[in-house]
Amino acid sequence: MYKVFYNDKFLLISYKNIKCIDCLRIKFIDNVFINNFLNENIKENYIIISEDIENEIFILKKHFKYILAAGGLVVNNNNQLLLIKHYNVWDLPKGKVEKNENLESAAIREVSEECGINNMKIAKKIDDTFHIYSFKNKYHLKHSVWFLMYYNDNETLKPQILEDISEAKWVNLNDIDKYFSNMYNSIKCLINSYLSR
Repeated sequence: MYKVFYNDKFLLISYKNIKCIDCLRIKFIDNVFINNFLNENIKENYIIISEDIENEIFILKKHFKYILAAGGLVVNNNNQLLLIKHYNVWDLPKGKVEKNENLESAAIREVSEECGINNMKIAKKIDDTFHIYSFKNKYHLKHSVWFLMYYNDNETLKPQILEDISEAKWVNLNDIDKYFSNMYNSIKCLINSYLSR
């Protein structure tokens, strides 16, 4: 199952006919659907049931500039989560995968660049998120591959100001919901999935 976010709404792509309250069911992804999904005046969530969800993502990619990214849900030995403030919104460190770079290396590099720390250890891949955004009058589909990482050092966090990251901080997991009001839905879902494991 995949959830593709655009602002406050989403498209759910599922193998199974699951319950999705307040979702409109669509049969296929086409230009009409894309126009409705991107229309700011239409607030509907959507669901598509498919035996081949990878193909649905493939079709979706054709409508956007596709960006593959990798990032980390980084937990330290004090059971705190690493957050960054990017364009004044709380987020997790992530970034574009470079040519000939594997996902794990990209995730570690991005956390290091955006937060100024090293020596993270990847525990496992935990999820994929998708979100659509507009940049320079063009719509992009960002596919982020997320890894659970552990950090057991005590380096000073240094936010990457040149990438518009104004803050990097460790947050107690018990307090994380205080940041949700200023956080993207895709990131909230990722964190909640981790917390409910």
